[in-house]
Amino acid sequence: MANTAKGEETKKRIIMSARSLFFEHGYAQTSLRQISEKAGTNIGLMNYYFESKAGIAMLIYTDLRASFDELLAKYEPDLSRDEFFLLSSAIELYLALECQPFRVFYTALSAEPVFQKNISQIIMSIVERHDDAHQDKNLAKLNCMGIMAIKPALIGRSCAEGFDIPHKTIIEYYMKMQLQMLGLDQDRSDAYMRLMEKYYFHLAPGFTPVMTPLYGV
Repeated sequence: MANTAKGEETKKRIIMSARSLFFEHGYAQTSLRQISEKAGTNIGLMNYYFESKAGIAMLIYTDLRASFDELLAKYEPDLSRDEFFLLSSAIELYLALECQPFRVFYTALSAEPVFQKNISQIIMSIVERHDDAHQDKNLAKLNCMGIMAIKPALIGRSCAEGFDIPHKTIIEYYMKMQLQMLGLDQDRSDAYMRLMEKYYFHLAPGFTPVMTPLYGV
């Protein structure tokens, strides 16, 4: 029992150390050795508890998304499953556009096979639910690929020199593209944008999630 508790504490310390380093220096610029040194452990234990640096990053990413999802569910409990997915995805895009540490982290992690596999499974389950009536599995796969590709592309282009499209316009476009790929009414995006504008979103150091209502909006 004591060994189990000690092991869980070590894993938690490794994850928290990685979270801090990824926020400060970026995913690509952080090595497993740096994480192990900050966590006060050794590379052997890192390899024992986690398959790779990408595995650690994926746990951090999943926890971050879950934290914002919990906050969104708390403030907007009446959202449908589709609305929740769309808004959660839009919040992530907003954070990537507005928060440089998360943008660097997300851009690097999204290229990892473990990220692509996990996210494609989530998106595919949503796309198939909407395409089931058409029984067109090829279209479902293409829509999944489109939804997965658009966010990293928008994030990458938004940082390019001379790119001056406002972030609000990018997010609204992203919502409309997702609605189109899911076969839903693109006019819904206006209501979703107004809902997002009711809140302040931020990532404090260590990827600490912040979502608070803007009263009076």
